[in-house]
Amino acid sequence: RLVTERGEARRQLGRDLHDDVGQQLTAMVHQLEHLKKIMQKDPHGAESTFSSMNQQLVHLTTHVRELAHQLFPPELELLGLAGALRERILTHPNLKVILDAPEDLPGLPAEIETAVYYIALEALTNIEKHAQAQSCHIDLRLNASQPFPMLELSIRDDGQGLAEPSA
Repeated sequence: RLVTERGEARRQLGRDLHDDVGQQLTAMVHQLEHLKKIMQKDPHGAESTFSSMNQQLVHLTTHVRELAHQLFPPELELLGLAGALRERILTHPNLKVILDAPEDLPGLPAEIETAVYYIALEALTNIEKHAQAQSCHIDLRLNASQPFPMLELSIRDDGQGLAEPSA
């Protein structure tokens, strides 16, 4: 299911790149042509158009990086799954997080690593926002004794839990 969802997310990213980024780049080409005409007539007046285009390029660059990060976070390639999770744990200083993961975790298919990475990050965010927890334990294991190797992710916290539904 996760791999299928990631495939759908990739298709959506492809549409975003085509529809959003592609259109913005086309618009900027037209703005550059307009800027060239303005510069010939009024070089000082071109400054505001140039400044606007610069802001658009900075925004577009950030957007493209975010889209690329959604496809496959670069920290997974650089650090591996366990290393990338260790790095991200540092961004949650108000939560004592213990990561129990083998140092020699083999490389896994990108779709699996990406899904597990984002599941763990979402869990950390939810724990920090909603659980009023002080600590969290993330356990990552590769169980190779099954007919097919299975990656197991377990996340526990000492938070308040969910309220009982009223009858």
